[in-house]
Parts: sequence; structure tokens; C-alpha cells
Amino acid sequence: MASRSLDGATDHNARVRSAEVYAGCVDVMRGDFIAFKHALVSLEQYFQQIWSLLSLDPNLSESLGALFTEQKKSCEATSHLLDNIVSRYDRYLNLVPVIHPHFIGWYIK
Repeated sequence: MASRSLDGATDHNARVRSAEVYAGCVDVMRGDFIAFKHALVSLEQYFQQIWSLLSLDPNLSESLGALFTEQKKSCEATSHLLDNIVSRYDRYLNLVPVIHPHFIGWYIK
């Protein structure tokens, strides 16, 4: 995703501006996803307490536990993908002042 979004720009200034915008968006998305992942864990703990209080069928409890485990694995994979995208943008933006020193003043503004 990071590579494709940076390939479309015609000049370097546009690529850097796009990278900054996309990096900010993906970083916000990663933060929101972390909050969602923690909410999922809290929800699982809440349901475990309800299961024990209501003495629900053990098969239902096991089935819902398996669903939560599957969702946590999926969340972990998505979290790694978002971290990877953010780090690619960060690497690109960290290289800009090295490759194009005139951008240092632009960043400060």
C-alpha cells in the first residue's frame, strides 16, 4: 500500500506530501484498531463472567470462546500489517532529508 501510494505522484514534493498524509491516516487507523482489539479482550472477559454466573451450556461457552480466539488471531495479523505499513512510511519520510536535503527547511515550516 505504501509503495503504491507513493508511485502515483509525478514529482518528489507530491510524493512527500502524500506520504505524510497517508502516514498520519494509517497511524490513526492503527491507534483505532488497537482500541478495538482491547475492547474485544474486555468483551471476552465480560462474557466469561456472564457464562460463569448464568451457568450456561459448556458447549456454548466453548463455541464462543473459539470465536473470540479466532477474532484475536485475526486482529493480531491485522495489527502486524498496520505496523508494517506505518514503518514503511516512517522509513520513507526519514530518508527524505538524507536524499533531498532541501526538504529539511520544508519540514520545519
